[in-house]
Amino acid sequence: MCNLDLFVSRLTSFSEANLKPVADRAAAVLMLLEEADGAVHITLTQRSGSVRTHQGEVCLPGGKRDPADRSNVATALREANEEIGLDPENVRIIGCLQPFLSRHMLSVTPVVGILTQFQDFCPSAAEVAVVFRIPLALVLEEHTRHIWRDLQWELPGSLAPAWHRVHYFDIEGQNVWGLTAAMLIELAEQGFRRQAAFQVNIPEIQPDRPLIVEGGQLSQAAASQTFQMVRM
Repeated sequence: MCNLDLFVSRLTSFSEANLKPVADRAAAVLMLLEEADGAVHITLTQRSGSVRTHQGEVCLPGGKRDPADRSNVATALREANEEIGLDPENVRIIGCLQPFLSRHMLSVTPVVGILTQFQDFCPSAAEVAVVFRIPLALVLEEHTRHIWRDLQWELPGSLAPAWHRVHYFDIEGQNVWGLTAAMLIELAEQGFRRQAAFQVNIPEIQPDRPLIVEGGQLSQAAASQTFQMVRM
């Protein structure tokens, strides 16, 4: 068992200035943590069937960065407020994971925060069907409701396709997969200080070299740290 204070203390801290986007277009999501029954939980949403993209998928609260947003933190908090009614005053920001590349070629920055005061969420019916919490440690466990697929990712003009591993979990009746699953695994491995019970990445591909898009070319970034502290 790992309490929230210990979990957070294990996250490596670096300056936000070291964060480098992995594509031209930016987005951010909020990894909202809280402690329940001595375990670390995280808030997820299932998107409604009326949104333009990712209909019915399980996601972290978040979305594209607006020009008025002064930071990725601002984007994540604004989107969480719009989607689930989260009061930004009830969140203590801890830091950001290294950005991930989405299949829509967005540089998605996961912002990690702690819920400091319990509140009833009020999901936007236009965007969110369900708000729920799961024990974060579940994404590190091997069980019969977890599979993965190794897929090729190609862009027009790319010299060669890039391989990546996509994970799928059935957790408490919800299908958690893709980018969301990858972010949860990354955060859980850091905070719990243990590796997943399964092979997270394709053996030939280093886990600290994320997919990036530069000049229309799909490649992998140089090795980089995976957690950055936010200077507010």
